[in-house]
Amino acid sequence: VVLTQSLAEKYFPDDNPLNQSLEIDYEHFLVSGIIPDFPQQTSFQGDFILSHALREMQDSAMVNWHATSTPILVKLDPQSDLKDLGQKITELVVKHAGEYYAETSFSLLPLAQYRTQDPAFSKQLKIISWIGILVLLIAAINVSNLLTAGAYTRLKGLGVMKTLGASKFGLRRQLINESIILSFLGSILGFLLADILFPAFSELMNLPGLNEIPIPFYQYGIMVGVCLVLGIFTGLYPAWYLPRISIPHSLKGKLPRDPKGEVFQNGLVLLQFGVSVVLLIGALFVYQQLSYMRQKELNIDTEQIYSVQVDPTQFEQPDRILQYIPTLKARLASHAQISHVSSSMFVPYHNYMWGNMMESEETGEQFHLHFGVVDENFPHLFDLTVLEGKSFADSLGGQARP
Repeated sequence: VVLTQSLAEKYFPDDNPLNQSLEIDYEHFLVSGIIPDFPQQTSFQGDFILSHALREMQDSAMVNWHATSTPILVKLDPQSDLKDLGQKITELVVKHAGEYYAETSFSLLPLAQYRTQDPAFSKQLKIISWIGILVLLIAAINVSNLLTAGAYTRLKGLGVMKTLGASKFGLRRQLINESIILSFLGSILGFLLADILFPAFSELMNLPGLNEIPIPFYQYGIMVGVCLVLGIFTGLYPAWYLPRISIPHSLKGKLPRDPKGEVFQNGLVLLQFGVSVVLLIGALFVYQQLSYMRQKELNIDTEQIYSVQVDPTQFEQPDRILQYIPTLKARLASHAQISHVSSSMFVPYHNYMWGNMMESEETGEQFHLHFGVVDENFPHLFDLTVLEGKSFADSLGGQARP
């Protein structure tokens, strides 16, 4: 076994862990190496690493051409042809697996796209990105409106500068530069607040701290670019509008009536309120979904039910575990405080089930069908309601129960 640094320090705090013995799932392993802890942002997590050959010895189902639960990683030569290699892999699998993969085509996926190809993760990423963009848009429109509304205090100063010979281009550049500086100051304040408030948020959401998440150097460049774009966007309208006001109006501190400008400002306000309404509606939907998950009737009874994972290695003949199950169930059922006993390969609220990709003959639509292997007592244990027909028949030859 190879341990991560934190696990090695946990079990061998005062000793060198190398060549020490460690018991994992009732098996004894020799510690052969220590590696750094996995970064928080990686999809590959774990506290220790075991050989894949060991898993193959423990689970013979893994040694076949139909096992798809293990991702295969390959490091390619820079000159490799991905399409050609994918075709060769397809031919190899079809050769050994036969007709099972006859209609399948394999391709290689860059590791950088490993998470984004997951539909659920990709959807979450898009939702969070759009929320961030909309919040930034609201903030930018708000700042732009405030800068324009505060123009009354700037008009006399701009009028004096025009009188002294300042050009419209120079004034616009100054106003945009001020907006960019304001954007950077706001961003710095935002980062400081995030650093102060994030520990409480990360504890609430069980997230790693900001100091535990390494930020690549290029992301700092992206942040600087976003600040520049926001600064230019928020200062664009005031920089275009204010220098156009005549010197007499500027010196008097009065804004002339501008129907086009009013339409534009009203449009910004309406856009701001529209985006706010969209975010509020989205928040209400999320709240309703969370309330639904907390309050929705599960249609199964999970009270007073205790699950025990049976370990084959605890039996004299682990390969004959299925023969021990009826005896184990009978002894448990004979206990006065146990009303029902069932055996299954999954527990509903642990969400561990097998699954296969299925395809509709009518529409051709593909979907994932989950199923679990249970015994005839399973529906009674969880008090499941059978809408039509009857429940399972007794595996020992009894009649199907109503």
